Amino acid sequence: MGALGATGEVVASGTALAGLMLIYIGIQVTNYGSYTATERKTVKPKFLLRASLAAIGVASALIAAALGLIAKTLNNQCLAGWAVSVAVVAFVWTILVAVANVREIK
Repeated sequence: MGALGATGEVVASGTALAGLMLIYIGIQVTNYGSYTATERKTVKPKFLLRASLAAIGVASALIAAALGLIAKTLNNQCLAGWAVSVAVVAFVWTILVAVANVREIK
């Protein structure tokens, strides 16, 4: 199966991954909101970094899904290859974000 044959999977996995990352961002926002106003000043950079890194994951996953949809619609093998490549980047990015968060546990 070539890249064009995988576009359906790219679209499905890209949107699912984006949804998971959005849930993660929501958890970060909720956790940040649980701090008092004084404490928020101290923890804001950490939460902002986490949410920003996750937002990059969301964007790359949705870009992969969009490229997959366009490639399938236009029957474009080159665009399908890009969709698969961006999807791989999104998955690797998600793993890196997860590992970075686990490493923060002391």
